[in-house]
Amino acid sequence: MKDVLIKTIRFWYSYFGISSDYRKPLAIDLSLNVSNFIDRFVSEGFNTSLGLRYRFNDHLTLKFINGYNFDPYNFGVADYSDPDNIIYGLRILHTYENILSGKYIFKNDMSLTLNARHYWTTGKYRLYYTLQNDGGLQANDTYGETNNNDFNYNVFNIDLVYSWQFAPGSNLSIVYKNSIEDQISSVTHDIFSNLNRVVKLPQANSISIKLIYYLDYQSLHLN
Repeated sequence: MKDVLIKTIRFWYSYFGISSDYRKPLAIDLSLNVSNFIDRFVSEGFNTSLGLRYRFNDHLTLKFINGYNFDPYNFGVADYSDPDNIIYGLRILHTYENILSGKYIFKNDMSLTLNARHYWTTGKYRLYYTLQNDGGLQANDTYGETNNNDFNYNVFNIDLVYSWQFAPGSNLSIVYKNSIEDQISSVTHDIFSNLNRVVKLPQANSISIKLIYYLDYQSLHLN
């Protein structure tokens, strides 16, 4: 895609966040973002995030993060197959993200970490525009009659990592990864039916082993 110029629309943005005392076993993080355009397409968008962390003891800690983003007027590239006729779209975005992570420390040099993440975003186009040479956008009322750029995109990942620092500067890591990625044009907002469809898709699995050994050449004595 060639370098292009696009004029942005003025907007305002606000943020609020609060966290509880992390010295306690249970800790809570809460944030809220609100934003809006100023000149046109005026409708508030917002982003919320809730994080819960529980420390069972000095060995085991679990954390869960739930996030949701609603953007009623989001500008993005819809079609750049023709560099001389780039199509932008005004779309409604709903984005959900759930992260579950845990860490178990066997001892100060050995641990097991689990991270599971589901990212889901949907986009439904309201209007289409043709990008002009001066960076402006001209309404394109005919593009949407024959093209559908709506999307329903999912990414699901699980990472399990075993780490052992068996000597100063030396580490052994064993990593298991499971991933699913999928995009379709049929937009739905039913969380359970969407997740049920995703977990039945083909999965990519991998195991990797990494060994780093630190050798101090000054400790070697050659005869």
